[in-house]
Amino acid sequence: MSIKSLTVEYEPSKERSGFTRGETLTGTVVLELAKDTKIECLSVRAKGKASVFWSENYIYTVVLYKAKEHFFSISKTLLDQSRPESKVLTAGRHEFPFDFDIPDIDLPRDWVGRHGQISYSLAARASRFMRLDRKARATFTVESKDNYSDIDIMKPQQGQDERKGMFSSGLMALTVSTKKTGYQPEEGLEITVQIHNNSKDTKATPKYMLYEKQSFLCKKKRKVHTKYIAEGKGEVVPAGEQVAQTHVLQIPWLAKPTLLNCDMVKQEYRLEVRLDGPMYSPVVKLPIFVLPRKKNSD
Repeated sequence: MSIKSLTVEYEPSKERSGFTRGETLTGTVVLELAKDTKIECLSVRAKGKASVFWSENYIYTVVLYKAKEHFFSISKTLLDQSRPESKVLTAGRHEFPFDFDIPDIDLPRDWVGRHGQISYSLAARASRFMRLDRKARATFTVESKDNYSDIDIMKPQQGQDERKGMFSSGLMALTVSTKKTGYQPEEGLEITVQIHNNSKDTKATPKYMLYEKQSFLCKKKRKVHTKYIAEGKGEVVPAGEQVAQTHVLQIPWLAKPTLLNCDMVKQEYRLEVRLDGPMYSPVVKLPIFVLPRKKNSD
């Protein structure tokens, strides 16, 4: 085998853990040859895309939903037949430097979900006459600059709901508020509730739930996957009482940042507070934004 190995490498971003829009990515394609070899073409491509895939069962058939959205695709030729040195490369190691300017557009961060993903990659290809192409691939990380540009993450929020029980058993009212909207992983989400249990003989207990909501879009069809990631329970409120309670839910360390700037996939979070009674349950849902983790200063 004339080609021992083909690899594509790149220099990490100096300022952050991933690249951002408008930044230059610099790298090298490394070709290791076991003997003198004629290379017809050597190229490298930078690509960013979103993809979704899922299936749904109906009575007589299974329908597959599959789609892709390309953010950018840029190719560069590093070696071809028009250059004298492409005739024959000697045995040994050969390095071919390259650079790409990441497009200055609103790019979502790389992401993997239940039925889809967002990915950024480099792909090198070495072509020889009458031989299968040799390929190599490497992935890189992109950080989004504009994911929260239109959201006031420090703004307090409030919601309320009330339900009347059966047979005139009384009214239950629930008001929920949070001090802000955006939180870091591992940060405490402080929830304040005002509970009016105006029923005659029904006890009520507030339940707190934070859930993740992933949405996938394909051919005007939407697939939603939800998962509870934090839960808690408050104190029992006897019939006829009005009380205020505070509860703290911790944002899980593994929670992925909220993702809103992609047309094909979204990742959102909701705080759900439910006042459980035997016949009726006031429910309040508020949006919560999980922010990217802060980088260590050292």
